[in-house]
Amino acid sequence: MEEAACETPSIYSNVVKNKIMVYKRMTVAQWKEERAREVAKEKASRIPVSDTPVTKPDEPPKPIETGLSSEEELALLPRLYTPVHGLSQHGYVTNIPTDAEIEKAKIGIEASKGWEVCDRCKTRFQIVLPLIPKPNGKRNGVAVIKILETLPGCTTAEHHVFKVSEAKRLATVLNFEKTPENEANSSIPTQPICIDCEMGYTVHGLELIRLTATSWPSGSSLLDILVRPYGEILDLNSRYSGIYPQDITSAVPYSFPGSQLLAESKGKLRIVDSPAIARSLLFSFLTPSTPIIGHGLENDLNATRFIHPTIIDTALLFPHKAGLPFRNGLKMLMQSLLNRNIQMVTYTEGKVDGHDSEEDANAAGDLVRFRIGKEWERMQRAGWKLKNGVFEPPEIVSALGKGGKWIKEGGHDGRNGNDGNDGEEEENEQEIKDERIFVSVSASAGSKRSREDMEG
Repeated sequence: MEEAACETPSIYSNVVKNKIMVYKRMTVAQWKEERAREVAKEKASRIPVSDTPVTKPDEPPKPIETGLSSEEELALLPRLYTPVHGLSQHGYVTNIPTDAEIEKAKIGIEASKGWEVCDRCKTRFQIVLPLIPKPNGKRNGVAVIKILETLPGCTTAEHHVFKVSEAKRLATVLNFEKTPENEANSSIPTQPICIDCEMGYTVHGLELIRLTATSWPSGSSLLDILVRPYGEILDLNSRYSGIYPQDITSAVPYSFPGSQLLAESKGKLRIVDSPAIARSLLFSFLTPSTPIIGHGLENDLNATRFIHPTIIDTALLFPHKAGLPFRNGLKMLMQSLLNRNIQMVTYTEGKVDGHDSEEDANAAGDLVRFRIGKEWERMQRAGWKLKNGVFEPPEIVSALGKGGKWIKEGGHDGRNGNDGNDGEEEENEQEIKDERIFVSVSASAGSKRSREDMEG
Protein backbone atom coordinates (compact mmCIF):
# COMPACT_ATOMS: atom_id res chain seq x y z
CA MET A 1 0.00 0.00 0.00
CA GLU A 2 2.90 2.36 0.78
CA GLU A 3 4.38 1.67 -2.66
CA ALA A 4 1.04 2.44 -4.33
CA ALA A 5 0.78 5.71 -2.40
CA CYS A 6 4.22 6.81 -3.58
CA GLU A 7 3.97 5.72 -7.20
CA THR A 8 0.33 6.58 -7.92
CA PRO A 9 -0.71 9.22 -5.35
CA SER A 10 -3.84 10.33 -7.21
CA ILE A 11 -5.23 6.81 -7.48
CA TYR A 12 -4.27 6.05 -3.88
CA SER A 13 -6.05 9.21 -2.78
CA ASN A 14 -9.23 8.14 -4.57
CA VAL A 15 -9.10 4.70 -2.98
CA VAL A 16 -8.76 6.22 0.49
CA LYS A 17 -11.58 8.69 -0.15
CA ASN A 18 -13.86 5.89 -1.32
CA LYS A 19 -13.07 3.90 1.81
CA ILE A 20 -13.84 6.90 4.02
CA MET A 21 -17.17 7.39 2.27
CA VAL A 22 -18.03 3.72 2.86
CA TYR A 23 -17.44 4.19 6.59
CA LYS A 24 -19.44 7.44 6.64
CA ARG A 25 -22.47 5.75 5.11
CA MET A 26 -22.37 2.82 7.52
CA THR A 27 -25.01 2.55 10.20
CA VAL A 28 -23.92 1.63 13.71
CA ALA A 29 -25.10 -1.94 13.13
CA GLN A 30 -23.12 -2.19 9.90
CA TRP A 31 -20.02 -0.79 11.59
CA LYS A 32 -20.31 -3.32 14.43
CA GLU A 33 -20.69 -6.12 11.90
CA GLU A 34 -17.65 -4.93 9.96
CA ARG A 35 -15.53 -4.69 13.11
CA ALA A 36 -16.66 -8.16 14.21
CA ARG A 37 -15.44 -9.55 10.90
CA GLU A 38 -12.06 -7.86 11.32
CA VAL A 39 -11.68 -9.19 14.87
CA ALA A 40 -12.62 -12.69 13.72
CA LYS A 41 -10.10 -12.46 10.88
CA GLU A 42 -7.37 -11.40 13.31
CA LYS A 43 -8.15 -14.32 15.62
CA ALA A 44 -8.15 -16.72 12.71
CA SER A 45 -4.68 -15.56 11.70
CA ARG A 46 -3.27 -16.84 14.99
CA ILE A 47 -4.43 -20.43 14.63
CA PRO A 48 -4.04 -23.07 11.93
CA VAL A 49 -6.76 -23.01 9.32
CA SER A 50 -7.56 -26.03 7.24
CA ASP A 51 -10.44 -27.59 5.40
CA THR A 52 -8.82 -30.97 6.11
CA PRO A 53 -8.44 -32.37 9.65
CA VAL A 54 -4.93 -31.71 10.92
CA THR A 55 -4.80 -35.12 12.59
CA LYS A 56 -3.21 -37.93 10.65
CA PRO A 57 -5.42 -40.63 9.14
CA ASP A 58 -6.08 -43.62 11.38
CA GLU A 59 -4.45 -45.88 8.81
CA PRO A 60 -1.41 -45.32 6.58
CA PRO A 61 -1.94 -44.22 2.96
CA LYS A 62 -3.02 -47.02 0.69
CA PRO A 63 -0.39 -48.04 -1.88
CA ILE A 64 -1.48 -48.03 -5.51
CA GLU A 65 -0.97 -51.55 -6.83
CA THR A 66 -2.30 -52.06 -10.34
CA GLY A 67 -0.48 -55.32 -10.99
CA LEU A 68 0.80 -53.78 -14.23
CA SER A 69 4.02 -52.19 -15.43
CA SER A 70 4.11 -48.51 -16.42
CA GLU A 71 3.94 -49.49 -20.10
CA GLU A 72 0.93 -51.73 -19.44
CA GLU A 73 -0.81 -48.94 -17.52
CA LEU A 74 -0.23 -46.64 -20.49
CA ALA A 75 -1.79 -49.21 -22.81
CA LEU A 76 -5.01 -49.26 -20.74
CA LEU A 77 -5.19 -45.48 -20.31
CA PRO A 78 -7.37 -44.87 -23.41
CA ARG A 79 -10.15 -46.87 -21.74
CA LEU A 80 -10.50 -44.00 -19.25
CA TYR A 81 -10.62 -41.09 -21.70
CA THR A 82 -13.33 -38.53 -20.96
CA PRO A 83 -15.59 -37.87 -23.98
CA VAL A 84 -15.81 -34.07 -24.19
CA HIS A 85 -18.80 -34.17 -26.55
CA GLY A 86 -21.95 -33.13 -24.69
CA LEU A 87 -20.18 -31.48 -21.74
CA SER A 88 -20.47 -27.88 -22.93
CA GLN A 89 -23.35 -27.28 -20.50
CA HIS A 90 -20.98 -28.20 -17.67
CA GLY A 91 -18.25 -25.69 -18.49
CA TYR A 92 -16.23 -27.39 -21.22
CA VAL A 93 -15.52 -25.26 -24.29
CA THR A 94 -15.45 -27.43 -27.43
CA ASN A 95 -15.48 -24.76 -30.16
CA ILE A 96 -13.39 -21.62 -30.57
CA PRO A 97 -15.58 -18.48 -30.32
CA THR A 98 -15.88 -16.68 -33.64
CA ASP A 99 -14.88 -13.06 -34.26
CA ALA A 100 -18.56 -12.13 -34.49
CA GLU A 101 -19.30 -13.73 -31.11
CA ILE A 102 -16.34 -11.98 -29.52
CA GLU A 103 -17.40 -8.61 -30.93
CA LYS A 104 -20.90 -9.13 -29.60
CA ALA A 105 -19.46 -9.91 -26.16
CA LYS A 106 -17.35 -6.74 -26.26
CA ILE A 107 -20.43 -4.66 -27.02
CA GLY A 108 -22.15 -6.22 -24.02
CA ILE A 109 -19.19 -5.43 -21.78
CA GLU A 110 -19.17 -1.80 -22.89
CA ALA A 111 -22.92 -1.53 -22.34
CA SER A 112 -22.66 -2.90 -18.80
CA LYS A 113 -20.37 0.01 -17.83
CA GLY A 114 -18.33 -2.22 -15.54
CA TRP A 115 -21.20 -3.45 -13.39
CA GLU A 116 -20.78 -7.00 -12.12
CA VAL A 117 -22.20 -9.26 -9.41
CA CYS A 118 -19.79 -10.23 -6.63
CA ASP A 119 -18.92 -13.92 -6.77
CA ARG A 120 -18.86 -13.98 -2.97
CA CYS A 121 -21.55 -11.78 -1.47
CA LYS A 122 -23.69 -11.36 -4.64
CA THR A 123 -23.69 -7.55 -4.32
CA ARG A 124 -23.73 -5.51 -7.53
CA PHE A 125 -20.59 -3.42 -7.89
CA GLN A 126 -18.80 -1.41 -10.55
CA ILE A 127 -15.23 -1.56 -11.78
CA VAL A 128 -13.98 1.79 -13.05
CA LEU A 129 -11.35 0.74 -15.58
CA PRO A 130 -11.27 0.00 -19.31
CA LEU A 131 -12.45 -3.62 -19.45
CA ILE A 132 -11.00 -4.42 -22.90
CA PRO A 133 -7.19 -4.86 -22.81
CA LYS A 134 -5.23 -2.14 -24.60
CA PRO A 135 -3.46 -3.20 -27.83
CA ASN A 136 -0.05 -2.31 -26.38
CA GLY A 137 -0.69 -4.56 -23.38
CA LYS A 138 0.14 -1.81 -20.85
CA ARG A 139 -1.23 -2.09 -17.36
CA ASN A 140 -3.86 0.40 -16.26
CA GLY A 141 -2.71 0.96 -12.68
CA VAL A 142 -4.56 0.12 -9.48
CA ALA A 143 -8.15 -1.01 -9.92
CA VAL A 144 -10.73 1.34 -8.44
CA ILE A 145 -14.02 -0.25 -7.40
CA LYS A 146 -17.30 1.52 -6.82
CA ILE A 147 -20.40 -0.01 -5.25
CA LEU A 148 -23.99 1.06 -4.88
CA GLU A 149 -24.04 4.06 -2.55
CA THR A 150 -26.43 2.42 -0.10
CA LEU A 151 -24.24 -0.68 0.39
CA PRO A 152 -20.91 -1.27 2.17
CA GLY A 153 -18.10 -3.38 0.74
CA CYS A 154 -18.03 -7.14 0.30
CA THR A 155 -19.46 -8.85 3.36
CA THR A 156 -17.29 -11.96 3.07
CA ALA A 157 -13.89 -10.65 1.95
CA GLU A 158 -11.89 -7.47 1.50
CA HIS A 159 -12.81 -6.96 -2.16
CA HIS A 160 -15.71 -7.57 -4.48
CA VAL A 161 -14.73 -10.05 -7.20
CA PHE A 162 -16.49 -11.71 -10.10
CA LYS A 163 -16.18 -14.74 -12.35
CA VAL A 164 -16.79 -15.07 -16.09
CA SER A 165 -17.96 -18.43 -17.45
CA GLU A 166 -19.23 -17.60 -20.95
CA ALA A 167 -16.72 -18.67 -23.61
CA LYS A 168 -17.20 -15.67 -25.90
CA ARG A 169 -16.61 -13.25 -23.04
CA LEU A 170 -13.53 -15.17 -21.92
CA ALA A 171 -12.32 -14.83 -25.51
CA THR A 172 -12.47 -11.02 -25.33
CA VAL A 173 -9.39 -11.16 -23.10
CA LEU A 174 -7.64 -14.09 -24.82
CA ASN A 175 -9.26 -16.33 -27.40
CA PHE A 176 -9.13 -20.10 -27.24
CA GLU A 177 -6.80 -22.22 -29.37
CA LYS A 178 -6.82 -25.91 -30.19
CA THR A 179 -3.75 -27.91 -29.26
CA PRO A 180 -1.39 -27.79 -32.27
CA GLU A 181 -0.17 -30.94 -34.00
CA ASN A 182 3.50 -30.03 -33.41
CA GLU A 183 4.48 -32.47 -36.16
CA ALA A 184 7.76 -30.65 -36.80
CA ASN A 185 8.87 -31.04 -33.18
CA SER A 186 9.94 -34.65 -32.74
CA SER A 187 11.29 -33.97 -29.24
CA ILE A 188 7.83 -33.61 -27.67
CA PRO A 189 7.43 -36.20 -24.89
CA THR A 190 4.92 -38.94 -25.64
CA GLN A 191 3.94 -39.46 -22.02
CA PRO A 192 0.61 -38.19 -20.64
CA ILE A 193 0.78 -35.11 -18.43
CA CYS A 194 -1.10 -33.95 -15.35
CA ILE A 195 -1.94 -30.26 -15.05
CA ASP A 196 -3.29 -27.94 -12.40
CA CYS A 197 -3.88 -24.20 -12.64
CA GLU A 198 -4.30 -21.57 -9.97
CA MET A 199 -6.49 -18.58 -10.66
CA GLY A 200 -6.82 -15.15 -9.11
CA TYR A 201 -9.49 -12.47 -9.42
CA THR A 202 -8.74 -9.50 -11.68
CA VAL A 203 -10.79 -6.80 -13.39
CA HIS A 204 -11.45 -9.41 -16.12
CA GLY A 205 -12.75 -12.08 -13.72
CA LEU A 206 -10.77 -15.20 -12.80
CA GLU A 207 -7.40 -15.29 -14.59
CA LEU A 208 -4.51 -17.72 -14.69
CA ILE A 209 -1.74 -16.94 -12.17
CA ARG A 210 0.08 -20.29 -11.93
CA LEU A 211 0.45 -23.21 -14.34
CA THR A 212 1.83 -26.59 -13.30
CA ALA A 213 2.42 -29.67 -15.46
CA THR A 214 3.87 -33.02 -14.37
CA SER A 215 4.67 -36.23 -16.18
CA TRP A 216 2.42 -39.28 -15.72
CA PRO A 217 2.85 -41.75 -14.09
CA SER A 218 6.24 -40.65 -12.68
CA GLY A 219 4.96 -37.34 -11.27
CA SER A 220 8.16 -35.50 -12.21
CA SER A 221 7.87 -31.76 -12.87
CA LEU A 222 7.67 -30.54 -16.45
CA LEU A 223 6.58 -26.95 -15.99
CA ASP A 224 5.77 -24.82 -12.95
CA ILE A 225 5.50 -21.07 -13.54
CA LEU A 226 3.75 -17.99 -12.24
CA VAL A 227 1.70 -16.04 -14.75
CA ARG A 228 1.11 -12.30 -14.87
CA PRO A 229 -2.57 -11.82 -15.70
CA TYR A 230 -3.86 -9.32 -18.26
CA GLY A 231 -6.14 -7.49 -15.84
CA GLU A 232 -5.33 -5.59 -12.67
CA ILE A 233 -5.37 -7.95 -9.70
CA LEU A 234 -8.23 -7.59 -7.24
CA ASP A 235 -7.64 -10.69 -5.12
CA LEU A 236 -5.10 -13.50 -5.59
CA ASN A 237 -7.38 -15.85 -3.63
CA SER A 238 -4.24 -16.68 -1.67
CA ARG A 239 -5.74 -19.14 0.78
CA TYR A 240 -6.65 -21.48 -2.06
CA SER A 241 -4.15 -20.51 -4.75
CA GLY A 242 -1.12 -20.35 -2.47
CA ILE A 243 0.04 -17.25 -4.38
CA TYR A 244 0.70 -13.95 -2.58
CA PRO A 245 1.40 -10.44 -3.92
CA GLN A 246 5.07 -10.69 -2.99
CA ASP A 247 5.33 -13.90 -5.02
CA ILE A 248 4.25 -11.99 -8.12
CA THR A 249 6.24 -8.81 -7.50
CA SER A 250 9.51 -10.56 -6.57
CA ALA A 251 9.40 -13.38 -9.13
CA VAL A 252 12.30 -13.64 -11.56
CA PRO A 253 11.26 -13.46 -15.23
CA TYR A 254 11.24 -16.75 -17.08
CA SER A 255 14.17 -16.93 -19.51
CA PHE A 256 13.54 -18.76 -22.77
CA PRO A 257 16.73 -19.19 -24.84
CA GLY A 258 18.45 -22.31 -23.55
CA SER A 259 16.41 -22.20 -20.35
CA GLN A 260 15.58 -25.31 -18.41
CA LEU A 261 11.93 -26.26 -18.79
CA LEU A 262 11.83 -27.88 -15.39
CA ALA A 263 10.15 -26.35 -12.39
CA GLU A 264 12.25 -24.16 -10.15
CA SER A 265 12.61 -25.07 -6.51
CA LYS A 266 9.54 -24.42 -4.40
CA GLY A 267 9.19 -20.76 -3.48
CA LYS A 268 11.35 -19.61 -6.39
CA LEU A 269 8.95 -19.92 -9.27
CA ARG A 270 9.70 -17.86 -12.37
CA ILE A 271 7.06 -15.71 -14.00
CA VAL A 272 5.92 -15.16 -17.58
CA ASP A 273 4.26 -11.98 -18.79
CA SER A 274 0.90 -13.32 -19.93
CA PRO A 275 -1.41 -16.35 -20.04
CA ALA A 276 -0.73 -16.57 -23.80
CA ILE A 277 2.97 -17.16 -23.14
CA ALA A 278 2.15 -19.75 -20.48
CA ARG A 279 -0.10 -21.53 -22.95
CA SER A 280 2.60 -21.63 -25.62
CA LEU A 281 5.00 -23.18 -23.11
CA LEU A 282 2.44 -25.84 -22.24
CA PHE A 283 1.85 -26.52 -25.94
CA SER A 284 5.54 -27.42 -26.26
CA PHE A 285 4.74 -30.61 -24.34
CA LEU A 286 1.57 -31.51 -26.22
CA THR A 287 0.02 -32.90 -29.35
CA PRO A 288 -3.74 -33.42 -29.70
CA SER A 289 -3.28 -37.11 -28.83
CA THR A 290 -1.34 -36.43 -25.60
CA PRO A 291 -3.59 -37.41 -22.67
CA ILE A 292 -4.08 -34.58 -20.16
CA ILE A 293 -5.08 -35.62 -16.63
CA GLY A 294 -6.60 -33.31 -14.04
CA HIS A 295 -9.50 -32.70 -11.66
CA GLY A 296 -12.22 -30.37 -12.90
CA LEU A 297 -10.23 -29.91 -16.09
CA GLU A 298 -12.69 -27.48 -17.65
CA ASN A 299 -11.46 -24.84 -15.18
CA ASP A 300 -7.81 -25.41 -16.12
CA LEU A 301 -8.49 -25.54 -19.86
CA ASN A 302 -10.62 -22.39 -19.75
CA ALA A 303 -8.07 -20.50 -17.65
CA THR A 304 -5.32 -21.42 -20.12
CA ARG A 305 -7.72 -20.88 -23.06
CA PHE A 306 -7.18 -24.04 -25.04
CA ILE A 307 -9.28 -26.91 -26.34
CA HIS A 308 -7.85 -30.41 -26.07
CA PRO A 309 -9.55 -33.60 -27.28
CA THR A 310 -7.74 -36.22 -25.18
CA ILE A 311 -8.44 -35.77 -21.48
CA ILE A 312 -9.12 -37.71 -18.30
CA ASP A 313 -11.08 -35.64 -15.79
CA THR A 314 -11.09 -37.36 -12.41
CA ALA A 315 -14.12 -35.31 -11.37
CA LEU A 316 -16.02 -37.25 -14.06
CA LEU A 317 -14.05 -40.50 -13.70
CA PHE A 318 -15.32 -40.72 -10.11
CA PRO A 319 -18.81 -39.20 -10.50
CA HIS A 320 -20.90 -37.84 -7.65
CA LYS A 321 -23.75 -40.12 -6.65
CA ALA A 322 -26.21 -37.30 -7.36
CA GLY A 323 -24.86 -36.81 -10.89
CA LEU A 324 -23.79 -33.60 -12.61
CA PRO A 325 -23.51 -30.74 -11.82
CA PHE A 326 -22.51 -32.17 -8.42
CA ARG A 327 -18.91 -33.34 -8.23
CA ASN A 328 -16.64 -35.01 -5.71
CA GLY A 329 -13.75 -32.88 -4.52
CA LEU A 330 -10.17 -33.96 -5.15
CA LYS A 331 -9.37 -33.83 -1.46
CA MET A 332 -12.34 -36.03 -0.57
CA LEU A 333 -11.47 -38.60 -3.24
CA MET A 334 -7.88 -38.84 -2.03
CA GLN A 335 -9.06 -39.34 1.54
CA SER A 336 -11.73 -41.91 0.79
CA LEU A 337 -9.93 -43.93 -1.89
CA LEU A 338 -6.24 -43.66 -0.99
CA ASN A 339 -6.39 -42.57 2.66
CA ARG A 340 -4.26 -39.53 1.91
CA ASN A 341 -4.66 -35.97 3.13
CA ILE A 342 -3.79 -33.29 0.58
CA GLN A 343 -4.14 -29.50 0.63
CA MET A 344 -3.16 -29.37 4.31
CA VAL A 345 -3.41 -25.65 5.03
CA THR A 346 -1.76 -23.91 7.98
CA TYR A 347 -1.23 -20.24 8.79
CA THR A 348 2.43 -19.40 9.41
CA GLU A 349 4.39 -16.15 9.24
CA GLY A 350 1.52 -14.19 7.75
CA LYS A 351 0.91 -16.65 4.92
CA VAL A 352 -1.40 -19.58 4.39
CA ASP A 353 0.95 -22.39 3.47
CA GLY A 354 0.32 -25.91 2.33
CA HIS A 355 -1.57 -25.61 -0.93
CA ASP A 356 0.55 -26.85 -3.83
CA SER A 357 -0.66 -27.10 -7.42
CA GLU A 358 1.97 -29.77 -8.15
CA GLU A 359 0.49 -31.87 -5.36
CA ASP A 360 -2.98 -31.48 -6.86
CA ALA A 361 -1.79 -32.39 -10.35
CA ASN A 362 -0.08 -35.56 -9.13
CA ALA A 363 -3.06 -36.43 -6.92
CA ALA A 364 -5.25 -36.57 -10.02
CA GLY A 365 -2.61 -38.76 -11.65
CA ASP A 366 -2.64 -41.13 -8.69
CA LEU A 367 -6.43 -41.42 -8.87
CA VAL A 368 -6.09 -42.43 -12.52
CA ARG A 369 -3.59 -45.17 -11.59
CA PHE A 370 -5.99 -46.34 -8.89
CA ARG A 371 -8.78 -46.51 -11.45
CA ILE A 372 -6.59 -48.40 -13.93
CA GLY A 373 -6.03 -51.03 -11.25
CA LYS A 374 -9.79 -51.39 -10.81
CA GLU A 375 -10.29 -51.49 -14.58
CA TRP A 376 -7.75 -54.30 -14.95
CA GLU A 377 -9.47 -56.26 -12.17
CA ARG A 378 -12.77 -55.89 -14.00
CA MET A 379 -11.22 -56.96 -17.29
CA GLN A 380 -9.74 -60.05 -15.67
CA ARG A 381 -13.14 -61.00 -14.26
CA ALA A 382 -14.51 -60.68 -17.79
CA GLY A 383 -11.86 -63.07 -19.09
CA TRP A 384 -9.10 -60.77 -20.36
CA LYS A 385 -5.52 -62.04 -20.11
CA LEU A 386 -2.10 -60.45 -20.49
CA LYS A 387 0.16 -62.56 -22.72
CA ASN A 388 3.58 -61.49 -24.01
CA GLY A 389 2.82 -57.79 -23.80
CA VAL A 390 -0.66 -58.11 -25.32
CA PHE A 391 -4.01 -57.74 -23.54
CA GLU A 392 -6.04 -60.60 -25.02
CA PRO A 393 -9.88 -60.39 -24.96
CA PRO A 394 -11.97 -63.40 -23.86
CA GLU A 395 -11.75 -66.28 -26.31
CA ILE A 396 -14.55 -66.83 -28.82
CA VAL A 397 -15.29 -70.43 -29.77
CA SER A 398 -17.54 -69.52 -32.64
CA ALA A 399 -18.28 -66.44 -34.68
CA LEU A 400 -21.56 -64.58 -34.53
CA GLY A 401 -24.43 -66.95 -33.89
CA LYS A 402 -27.84 -66.92 -35.44
CA GLY A 403 -29.45 -63.50 -35.38
CA GLY A 404 -26.12 -61.74 -34.95
CA LYS A 405 -25.72 -62.76 -31.29
CA TRP A 406 -22.40 -63.65 -29.76
CA ILE A 407 -22.11 -67.37 -28.89
CA LYS A 408 -19.71 -67.91 -26.02
CA GLU A 409 -17.90 -71.04 -24.96
CA GLY A 410 -20.43 -73.64 -23.78
CA GLY A 411 -23.10 -72.40 -26.19
CA HIS A 412 -24.54 -69.69 -23.92
CA ASP A 413 -26.07 -66.71 -25.65
CA GLY A 414 -24.13 -63.74 -24.25
CA ARG A 415 -27.12 -61.43 -24.51
CA ASN A 416 -30.00 -63.67 -23.54
CA GLY A 417 -28.43 -66.29 -21.29
CA ASN A 418 -30.67 -68.05 -18.80
CA ASP A 419 -28.29 -67.84 -15.84
CA GLY A 420 -29.97 -64.76 -14.40
CA ASN A 421 -26.96 -62.49 -15.06
CA ASP A 422 -28.17 -60.67 -18.16
CA GLY A 423 -26.54 -57.38 -17.20
CA GLU A 424 -23.17 -58.97 -16.50
CA GLU A 425 -23.31 -61.03 -19.71
CA GLU A 426 -24.07 -57.92 -21.74
CA GLU A 427 -21.09 -56.17 -20.18
CA ASN A 428 -18.88 -59.17 -20.96
CA GLU A 429 -20.21 -59.17 -24.52
CA GLN A 430 -19.04 -55.60 -24.91
CA GLU A 431 -15.62 -56.62 -23.62
CA ILE A 432 -15.43 -59.47 -26.17
CA LYS A 433 -16.06 -57.06 -29.01
CA ASP A 434 -12.97 -55.07 -27.99
CA GLU A 435 -9.83 -55.70 -29.97
CA ARG A 436 -6.53 -56.79 -28.52
CA ILE A 437 -4.54 -54.10 -26.73
CA PHE A 438 -0.83 -54.06 -27.50
CA VAL A 439 1.72 -52.88 -24.97
CA SER A 440 4.64 -50.92 -26.40
CA VAL A 441 7.51 -49.43 -24.44
CA SER A 442 8.07 -46.71 -27.05
CA ALA A 443 4.41 -45.93 -27.76
CA SER A 444 2.34 -43.26 -26.11
CA ALA A 445 -0.91 -44.02 -24.32
CA GLY A 446 -2.83 -45.75 -27.06
CA SER A 447 -2.84 -45.45 -30.80
CA LYS A 448 -3.00 -42.04 -32.45
CA ARG A 449 -6.48 -40.97 -33.46
CA SER A 450 -7.71 -38.12 -35.59
CA ARG A 451 -8.89 -34.95 -33.90
CA GLU A 452 -12.40 -35.56 -35.25
CA ASP A 453 -12.55 -39.05 -33.71
CA MET A 454 -11.44 -37.79 -30.31
CA GLU A 455 -13.80 -34.83 -30.25
CA GLY A 456 -16.75 -37.00 -31.27
